[in-house]
Amino acid sequence: MDEFAQWGTNIKFNTALEEWMEDHCEGFEDAEFGKEQKLEWTSVYHSYVEWLEDQLSSFCKSQGCTAEEVFEKLKECMKSEESEFMPTFMQNSEYKFFLEQMSHFANERRVKRATQKSERAKSSCVNFSGHWVVDTSFKKVHQESAEEFMEVTGCPWIYRKIFRHAASSKYLNLYIEQDDDRSIRFVYRFKFFGGSDLTLEFDKENEHKNLWNEMITSKLWIDHDKGTIEGVGVKYPKKFPKGAKGSAQWRMGRDEDTLVYKQTVVLKNGKEYTHEQHFVRVLDDTRSSK
Repeated sequence: MDEFAQWGTNIKFNTALEEWMEDHCEGFEDAEFGKEQKLEWTSVYHSYVEWLEDQLSSFCKSQGCTAEEVFEKLKECMKSEESEFMPTFMQNSEYKFFLEQMSHFANERRVKRATQKSERAKSSCVNFSGHWVVDTSFKKVHQESAEEFMEVTGCPWIYRKIFRHAASSKYLNLYIEQDDDRSIRFVYRFKFFGGSDLTLEFDKENEHKNLWNEMITSKLWIDHDKGTIEGVGVKYPKKFPKGAKGSAQWRMGRDEDTLVYKQTVVLKNGKEYTHEQHFVRVLDDTRSSK
């Protein structure tokens, strides 16, 4: 699967994948695995599998295998503990993951409108709402800390390998929709890994998946004096180092057009590891024309 993952994370293939999903996502706005399934959802899924088989032809030829053998191996991988770290095209071989990603694509315009609305809304506290993309001028800073930080926190190799490059490039989009001091919504669009949509309430314990798709419990609050959002881990994933403590901070630059997400892990022996991601705001037509 190492060779398959590398093949499936090249830019050409992923651009074609996203274009296919965008062209076929209409009608998936309310798609969810646990509810009554629409016939068109399964029909589009079967079309996706056929499309992927066509794309696989070059890979199979180079590896001397068949598409059926690759899909069989994928099924085995999707049963492993690291299945949720697989790139989008690998996860999408499972129907429930396919539905989730198609829903993200179908709702993207709605997410953008909600983000713009909350960005312009009056707020009693610091407002992180907006569309953000990675600040590539910090690429070196990101890559120097990403590998070590993710390894310490138990992130599987396949995610580390791709995330180290992709998360320091233009391939990561972040939409933040903040409801004053009540809650905050993070919507990620991450080439290779698809999308995620997470809403957290302030000053409460929230059980949710982190960006690496592991179940955790965390608490988030606004530090009004520092103008930041602070977070701490309450319950950590099983691969997290025993006895370690994790925390996070969101802070904006002076002009509120830059954003830094800092994660910190302190091991039981006191050794500290940090990782920062730097973002810049994407101005919508309303703001850019002012």
